[in-house]
Amino acid sequence: LKNMIANSIRELTKSKDNPEYDNIIVSGLYVEFFSKNVTTESDDFITKFLVNGKDLNENSNYSISTNNYVVSQLKKYFGELPEEIKSEDTNILDRDLIIEALQKEKEINPVFEKRIVDKDKE
Repeated sequence: LKNMIANSIRELTKSKDNPEYDNIIVSGLYVEFFSKNVTTESDDFITKFLVNGKDLNENSNYSISTNNYVVSQLKKYFGELPEEIKSEDTNILDRDLIIEALQKEKEINPVFEKRIVDKDKE
């Protein structure tokens, strides 16, 4: 997980002037990094990595939910990955999840949060 995010940040910093590059959008993660320290050899530029408010456990396996578009565009969003990512098709449509959430909650109030923070730009 950390390697995926590190690769994504590397791609983002390399491609920041490319209008076709989309920023990764993550929920449940908080990452602090220093863009001036980004290198291809190391992910030491990441100074804080939290999963649901807790430090990343390098020995744990995490499940990631996403849509089929992101899965088909993994290289675009996460760069070159050191291992193959195996996806499982749940046959759940984004549209259906949104409709179900709206029916359940009746009102949706967005909470804006910083998720990926470049400390060199603060």
